[in-house]
Amino acid sequence: MDLDEKKQPLEDIEDEKKSSEAMEVSSEAMAAAVRAEEPDPGTSFSIPDGHPYELDTTEFPHSVEIKRDKMTVKYTGAGNHKNDFGSVRTSLPLPRDVNTYYFEITVVSGGRKGAISIGLSLKSFDLSRQVGSERDSCGYCGDDGKKYLDSKAEFYGQCFNTGDV
Repeated sequence: MDLDEKKQPLEDIEDEKKSSEAMEVSSEAMAAAVRAEEPDPGTSFSIPDGHPYELDTTEFPHSVEIKRDKMTVKYTGAGNHKNDFGSVRTSLPLPRDVNTYYFEITVVSGGRKGAISIGLSLKSFDLSRQVGSERDSCGYCGDDGKKYLDSKAEFYGQCFNTGDV
């Protein structure tokens, strides 16, 4: 399947831009390539069979909305306390026989607080939690630039927010 077929419709993008209160992430290339280095900008890839390419629409918390394209998610929770998160996962797990995996996330809107985390977890992970805050998960947080592994934090990189890939 060519990734160019997975572009987000223009009317959905305009609706998302109007929603400055909600956090939203779009993955135009959920699994762009199985390679050791990042692809060249503008390069299209086919996603091999058995690799994740869309979000799981059967299991997600009430605090998120997965768009029809199955590539865009919007946080709709109140964000009132430290445990008010909404996590999503792909429809397929990462293949075990691949040592390095590349994927991209575009932050469409960071919301009021910009508290977005990108990470990995086992299927047993509670999707109402933040990746990295629990066992069997790791996450990179946009608001502090730290990586979290089993709730232990250390500085990792730059903060990220609206417009970042």
